[in-house]
Amino acid sequence: MIAFLKGKLAGKTPQVAYIDVNGVGYAVFMSATALSKLPESGGAVTVLTYLQVSDAGIALYGFLSEEEKATFERLIGVTGVGPKVALAALSTFSPRALADAVAAQDVALVQKIPGVGK
Repeated sequence: MIAFLKGKLAGKTPQVAYIDVNGVGYAVFMSATALSKLPESGGAVTVLTYLQVSDAGIALYGFLSEEEKATFERLIGVTGVGPKVALAALSTFSPRALADAVAAQDVALVQKIPGVGK
C-alpha cells in the first residue's frame, strides 16, 4: 500500500497530478478542489493516497486531508459509486457539505454531482 507521496509537483491536468518522488513520477487522480490547491510545478507537495487494484488496472487517488480521504473511502463503499463519481462528489462539495446534504436527504443537492441520478 502507498500511504502518501512526498515530493515535487511535476505538472497537472484537470484530473491528475504528476508527483516526482526522488525521480519516480506518479500519476495521482485528485478532485478538482484538491488540484486547485496544489502549488505551481516544482513546488513541494505531500499527498495522502488510496491505491485501487482492480481487473481494469491500478490507479492511485490523492487527497490533501484525512477528511477528504475518509469521505472518498466511504463513498466508494456505496453500491454503484466508483472512484470517478467519488472524486466528482469531492469536486462539487467539501466533505462536510456532502455529509450534511446526505444527512438531510437533500436529493436535489446531491444530484448536482456529475454522474449521480435519483
